[in-house]
Amino acid sequence: MIVTIVIPLIILPYSKLLREKVAENYDEKLYPVTSKQQFMFIFVSIIVGICEEIIFRGFMYTYIRDLLSISPWGSFLIVTIIFGLGHFMQGVSGMVSSSLFGLIMGYFYFTTGSLLVPILIHIAYDMKAIFITRVLQKHAGEWKITNNKAAP
Repeated sequence: MIVTIVIPLIILPYSKLLREKVAENYDEKLYPVTSKQQFMFIFVSIIVGICEEIIFRGFMYTYIRDLLSISPWGSFLIVTIIFGLGHFMQGVSGMVSSSLFGLIMGYFYFTTGSLLVPILIHIAYDMKAIFITRVLQKHAGEWKITNNKAAP
């Protein structure tokens, strides 16, 4: 996560090339663009982070483990797959990345024994959309927006 998410977010404000690559996949329909949308997105990120972690890592993990009488790791893998499939509206790459994210959140849950760490990381992960939007808006003169996609 540090290499694929944190470091790029730190570099994003300073690297024109990275901003251009991010802007190529930027769709204003998916990101909170206005200040009001960004403000509301903070609450959405908090609610989703709390609810998804409680449902998937908390309730569903225990329920499937007990219902199917399987090992904790077996339940963990089933829940991770369900979590990934639940993000089908993001396409195949979204389901794969959500599954990987679910694996990481499950790891944090297992190693800490608490849902607090996965909840906080999930919230921060979702709120990165606000940071990306603000950085791209600050440097908007570097490219033009065409068909709701940014192009250099």
